[in-house]
Amino acid sequence: MKLFVYNFNSGQESAFFEKYANQFGLELGFTSEPPSIENIELANGYDYVNVMLSPVCKEMLVRLKEMGIKMISTRTVGYDHFDLRSAKELGLHLSNSSYPPDAVAEYSVMLMIMVCRNIKLMLEKGNINDYSLNHLPTTNMSEKKVGIIGTGKIGTGVAKKIKNLCKEVLMYDIAQNDEAASYGTYTDLETIFKTCDIVSLHTPMSPETKHIVNAERLAMMRSSAVIINTARGSLIDTKALIKALQEKQIAGAALDVIEGEEGIVFHDFKHDVLPHESLSILQNMPNVIFSPHAAYYTKTSIEHMIKNSLESLVLPKNKEDNPWFLV
Repeated sequence: MKLFVYNFNSGQESAFFEKYANQFGLELGFTSEPPSIENIELANGYDYVNVMLSPVCKEMLVRLKEMGIKMISTRTVGYDHFDLRSAKELGLHLSNSSYPPDAVAEYSVMLMIMVCRNIKLMLEKGNINDYSLNHLPTTNMSEKKVGIIGTGKIGTGVAKKIKNLCKEVLMYDIAQNDEAASYGTYTDLETIFKTCDIVSLHTPMSPETKHIVNAERLAMMRSSAVIINTARGSLIDTKALIKALQEKQIAGAALDVIEGEEGIVFHDFKHDVLPHESLSILQNMPNVIFSPHAAYYTKTSIEHMIKNSLESLVLPKNKEDNPWFLV
């Protein structure tokens, strides 16, 4: 069985790909490039394809089907970069992956504390040898009411970690769970946006959740409140967020993801003009923290992502249930 891997990172990924390819009997081919119409032929002659976060459109799916690809796996939990409907119509199977929730949950809590303590401005002052404490207003996490939108494994993990760090935890999810309920109180979205000092997003991307943070809900928030997003960029209407920040409707944001990040995150633009206007604006705001979709990025997470995305390819062949199967 042969697997072609797109978006290959030769850093921490190499050893894990080698380890699990040997374990599952897979012969590998690699490219650091994301899949595209121009390079889709690289997968010709392979049985499976593995990607990261890059969009896989209908045209690519059609060509992969023609080449005899049996399944495409993504080494991510989210799969909104797949055209699920077209894959199903073509009879081309897709699967995702999973990893322990602790990495993203810990990162989310870190961002909350960084925003409360104004760490971005503090570090920027330090970089120019300004060690004064002027213009560094900070607040205690213990004084904050935190709203968590989405209580899957990661959202529940965040609630557990901040239960004793903050003043109160409020949560919203259409599917409530008992574990999360032991760390906070379920309520409605309007209450979260109107009353919480920190709103943290942990829901999957779907047509129902796209722009769950929009102009109307940003206008509900306190002027001292902040948004944290370590889930998916399209959960926030970016233009509405920029306007809310410019008009001081809210106090700040900490974003590990952003709309239109494809082709931006995981790439080096230090010698180029950044081809993302909204990100350029946000990064120049002193009250906005941005990181390049890095919340998941620990050795443990990477190993689980690679192992599970490769294992999901061989389970159907062995006639075993596949917990990562999508279509």
